[in-house]
Amino acid sequence: MSVTGTYQGEKMAPLLAGRIVYKAPAAPAVNVLMAATNITTLTQTLTPTTQPVMPRNVTLTVVDTTPSLTGGTITVIGIDQNGKSVSEVHTYTVAGLYTGAVAFAKVKSVVCALTGTFTGAGDETMAIGVGDVFGIPVGIDGKLEEVFKFMHADADVAVVPASIDRINGTYNVPNAQVSAADHDQGFLYSYKARISLV
Repeated sequence: MSVTGTYQGEKMAPLLAGRIVYKAPAAPAVNVLMAATNITTLTQTLTPTTQPVMPRNVTLTVVDTTPSLTGGTITVIGIDQNGKSVSEVHTYTVAGLYTGAVAFAKVKSVVCALTGTFTGAGDETMAIGVGDVFGIPVGIDGKLEEVFKFMHADADVAVVPASIDRINGTYNVPNAQVSAADHDQGFLYSYKARISLV
């Protein structure tokens, strides 16, 4: 008797544990990746002059003193904490601070696709900075499950469940703690990593 056919290995996702310590992260700053730069066209690509020291969310600060910009999108393009290509789209409404949720280990570009009419003689600017959301690495195919310990300056701090973003694999560190730039931030966490058996 002969048997013919195909076999496809099951995909497994075991639960793993990880630990990451970010050494003395700088406080959030709205212009640490690029100082305020003139927006000269509605479709403009900006390139940061500095890269994040560690994976963090990106902030965009738009100034439009004599309102000229009326809408459109601003897209941040780069690499996340797992080495994956990612982008984050912000819908522009008015000038101000736009705070991202995705952690970027590298920001390749910020692409403007705006609407409006320039009337302010060059008063439209954008600065690029970082916030207080930190990326937690889980690998290309991993998924963050839980952060069960957060350490600030080598001391345990109660984990805030609402600060865990499982979709983007991040943790939002309280501003008062991340602003203490001489203190380390550490995370103990669990995650699932897909493994294919063939």
